[in-house]
Amino acid sequence: RLVFQQFKDGSFEKEISRIDGTKTEYTFGDVTDNKIKDSSGSAIVGGTKNQLTSSIGSTIVASSGSHIFSSSLSTVVGNLDNQILFSTASTIVGSHLSTISQSDNSSIISSNSSSISGSNQQVIVGSSGSYIENVPYGTIVGGENCRIYGEATENLAMRRGGAIIGARDGIIGRATNNMNNIILGGANNELSEGNEDGANNSVLGGNNNEILGGSNSTIIGGQANIIESNGLTAPLQTAIIGSSNSVITSDCNNTVIIGMSAASGTRDNTVYVDNIIATGDISASGAIKANELHTTYTSASIIYESGSTQFGDSADDTHTFTGNIWWPS
Repeated sequence: RLVFQQFKDGSFEKEISRIDGTKTEYTFGDVTDNKIKDSSGSAIVGGTKNQLTSSIGSTIVASSGSHIFSSSLSTVVGNLDNQILFSTASTIVGSHLSTISQSDNSSIISSNSSSISGSNQQVIVGSSGSYIENVPYGTIVGGENCRIYGEATENLAMRRGGAIIGARDGIIGRATNNMNNIILGGANNELSEGNEDGANNSVLGGNNNEILGGSNSTIIGGQANIIESNGLTAPLQTAIIGSSNSVITSDCNNTVIIGMSAASGTRDNTVYVDNIIATGDISASGAIKANELHTTYTSASIIYESGSTQFGDSADDTHTFTGNIWWPS
């Protein structure tokens, strides 16, 4: 054992660090607070109030107030008040006020005020103020103040596959059956923030968009759009694309809003769009309903609401009829 001691005026004050070759432990700094117990291949370097307990291959470096309990292959590097509890292969790097609790294979890297709690296989990378709670397989990469929530219930296994990537202030909510939801880019976007279930939903880009429930629904771009859920009914297979301030109501299925402002989707199997410019054919197996219909093909014709019809648009137009013409008046 190599021991480093602190003296003052020739008198011993305290032991400040040691290298213990019998256990392959390395401790540097004030050992008054640093502790290693029943660990091999572990190291504590600097800081105060750090502790490793029953851990194999665990490391705390230059941190204060950090803890690793009953963990193997876990790492805390830098900053302060970090904690890994009952975890295997978990990592906190360059973060402060971060916590990994009862989690396996979870990582927090270069994050500030981040937390992973109560589950496994979660990742927070390069985020500030991000939080994953009781949600297996949740992922946050980049962004700031993002949230993947869950509640400590017996249905924990139902909440899987949530991800927030490159977004700012994104939220995946607390509902029991939130599964396979993703927020990619954008700002202030939310998925199932209330208590409504949501599965296979996604928000891609845009800002202030919300999907409150249902499944297989998507918002792409735009801003302040909402796919609703009222707790009793929830939309299925719906989408809002490139729109703003638009809403698909909770009782709609297979409904799409494209490029509109302040639109309201209230019908099933319907596409809402302002204008269509088509260079090819438009075919319809059902009826085409329009308030006004304009057609142009070498001549002009107008069918009025009253039943009257105008043929042609100039005095030199010629109208040819093949067959009979019935002229009752």
